[in-house]
Amino acid sequence: MFKLKGKMKGFFMVYKRFGDKLVIRLKKGDKLVESVREILEKENVKAGFLTGIGATDNLEVGLFDPKTKDYNIKKYEEDLEIAKSLWKYFKIKMEKLY
Repeated sequence: MFKLKGKMKGFFMVYKRFGDKLVIRLKKGDKLVESVREILEKENVKAGFLTGIGATDNLEVGLFDPKTKDYNIKKYEEDLEIAKSLWKYFKIKMEKLY
């Protein structure tokens, strides 16, 4: 089991590797995307699928508007349950080809 001090609020994220899988537990107050990205970079994960469940009391959802080419952000500050979350993750390394 590894403890990684989060950059955001000083909370500790706990995670453990099982072969090619990572199990991650975030503490209350940790920022989901930033925390998971930090662990994936530390573990040198290049690509994968993430799934999760949980709860939050502070959520921002962005919906891309192709007309304005910008995200419309909606914020929720209430108790919410995350029944299922599924993401794709790809870390692309840009290199010069010449």
